[in-house]
Amino acid sequence: MTRPLLTVPLGFAPQVVDKVERLLEVLSALRDDAFLGEMFVLHGGTALNVFHERVPRLSVDIDLMFVGAVDVDEMRRLRPQVDGRFREVIGALGYVVRATNDEHSGQTYRLQYPGDYVKVDISYLARVALLEPEVRICEFADPPVAFPVLQLPELVAGKIQAMMERVAARDLYDLYRLALTHPALFDDSLVRALAVRAICASNRFPFVTRPVDSLDRFENPTREFTEPLYAMLNADDAPDYEQMLASVAAWLAPLGGPIAPEAEFMRRLRESADYRPDLLFANWPDVAGRAAADPVMAWKVQNLRTLLGETQ
Repeated sequence: MTRPLLTVPLGFAPQVVDKVERLLEVLSALRDDAFLGEMFVLHGGTALNVFHERVPRLSVDIDLMFVGAVDVDEMRRLRPQVDGRFREVIGALGYVVRATNDEHSGQTYRLQYPGDYVKVDISYLARVALLEPEVRICEFADPPVAFPVLQLPELVAGKIQAMMERVAARDLYDLYRLALTHPALFDDSLVRALAVRAICASNRFPFVTRPVDSLDRFENPTREFTEPLYAMLNADDAPDYEQMLASVAAWLAPLGGPIAPEAEFMRRLRESADYRPDLLFANWPDVAGRAAADPVMAWKVQNLRTLLGETQ
């Protein structure tokens, strides 16, 4: 197959552009495969910046959800087949496929090529998209690349969760750009509900319940903290950290005061590990049904029960 070319404006580092083109090549090959084509949904920074937004930054990793089976036994049955076919498809592109870890929750691969590699993370725990995934086309690729991706509200929720769980400049930047381009996003009650669910899925819940309380970790960026971000940006784009912090804090502020159904959902989960997605998604029964089957929250509930048992 022909490797897609990235037709973004000049100003991005050539080596980063090359890696993104390889990333698109990998996604195209997975999508075209008869077996793997329906197994994955793209999430994370690449889904957000390359497929939804207008490439405000380049993203060089592939984050995939395995959606081939919700049932855990069926997932375990399919997983070796997925691994084997993945290695065949990607190996045929000329990459050396190395697995760097193999855990119940997921698999990480390094797709090596001369001088560098593309990292692919496949989550076998996050197997349920709460909103119906949509096939989107990267309009900055020639030829165009289409791939199933999470809808924007779910990607935003995932970014909030990522920001709460780790200190990564790219998360702060992505939220900053979203604050600029979607300033009234949390006026939508479904978007709010998805964000609340992501807050509760975070490994910092129940100790942290407001996303803005995680921003203090970003207040003293070091050189090592900033350079990985700036390498992904256009040469003309170097946002000020104080500006980003202020914008993101103001944008996330509405999530600091949950309304009645959200507050009750969080209280039950926090106090007794009682997971009630029907409260949070009462107006969207299809979303509530998917949320009830979500293995991520099943794992979270299990951890909360352990925590509650230790503290009682």
